[in-house]
Amino acid sequence: MRISLKEIIFSYLAIIIFLIPIENMTLMGGQATLLRYLGFGIVPLFFVDIFNRKKLYRWSIEQWIFFIFVFWVILSMTWSYSFEATATLILTYISLLFFVWLIISYIDSLKKISMATVIFLVGCLVSLFLGRYSSADWVLNAGYMRYGGGGMNYNDYAFILAFGCVISFMHIFLSRSRLVAGFFFIIAIVMLAGIISTYSRAGFLAVAILFSGLLYFYWMSFKRSFYIFILVCICAGVLSLLIPDVFWARIMEGSSAETFISRKNMWESGFGAWKSQPITGVGAGAFVPATILSNNRLFLVAHNTFISVLVELGVVGLGLFVFLYFSLLRIGWQKFVLFKTFDNHKAVYMYFIGFMGLLIFIPAFLSLTFEYKKVLWFAIALAISCRRVLVNEKRS
Repeated sequence: MRISLKEIIFSYLAIIIFLIPIENMTLMGGQATLLRYLGFGIVPLFFVDIFNRKKLYRWSIEQWIFFIFVFWVILSMTWSYSFEATATLILTYISLLFFVWLIISYIDSLKKISMATVIFLVGCLVSLFLGRYSSADWVLNAGYMRYGGGGMNYNDYAFILAFGCVISFMHIFLSRSRLVAGFFFIIAIVMLAGIISTYSRAGFLAVAILFSGLLYFYWMSFKRSFYIFILVCICAGVLSLLIPDVFWARIMEGSSAETFISRKNMWESGFGAWKSQPITGVGAGAFVPATILSNNRLFLVAHNTFISVLVELGVVGLGLFVFLYFSLLRIGWQKFVLFKTFDNHKAVYMYFIGFMGLLIFIPAFLSLTFEYKKVLWFAIALAISCRRVLVNEKRS
């Protein structure tokens, strides 16, 4: 049986998707991970397949905007505060550009979308069961330990699991078997337990956004069923009993928290650096070098995606990033509302899940430096791919 080059590339891509939640477990000498080496290996195969194709996919407007954004990142090398930091981030963004391109090109059917998302969920489960808690002194002194499955930053990991929750509900919606739907519901509960164990406030807000969206969806889909409302209330009550008191204490800290105060100082320092180069920014990855002299705590990133992009890439870079993200949100919501009026439940489910899969990252943008995280661009690429698949199905 002959295996096509396209199937080989999809297999490579599947491994890359699987490794996203466990990337930091696969360090191979220095800072490089197995995921990076696989990325290098897939590029020549990708270009060979492109040159052999008789028909090429047209890029979506979002792909072109991301390309221009990455080009702007590369240009920032010429005015950057730190050549080394910018060069490192340029490589990251170029790899993300290829990653998005690969997903849109090779995950081109509902079957492949289903396979890719299941593979991602398997990666999440592996990281959950093989991951570890932090043993950092400041965590121990606080009286709790935060779970960083896959050896990742706790907040980053919380959003990987939050996106896993979104994917789980996609499979629940699309499943034709109650047994399969129940299986994915259990996976969603496991993901929620993992998010709680990270003690991430931003992750908690992502879950709150997801369940608010699900409540709205069920409320509209089931004719305001009183039983659905009761079920959601019961689930929320049980979940609240399982959450440790220290988690609620962290959530209720608000602006008085030490972490918020330190981040506020970082934001003020960032705006000070941005004012010197408001159009171009200080250079990709150069937030820390540009603000280090005005910080009380050294080597801290912005902890706010919009501020980070604004300071590093200026008004131009922030405009491109915001347009890309919010245009996808707008399209997802418009398509969801449109298909609710038709008898096409599959399209309604897919557009709703695509919309929620992007919306949950809002808390990450407000409290984390998240613009170059793989899970974000995986979600963006999947949203574009899902839309393309549904459009092609409608035409056929």
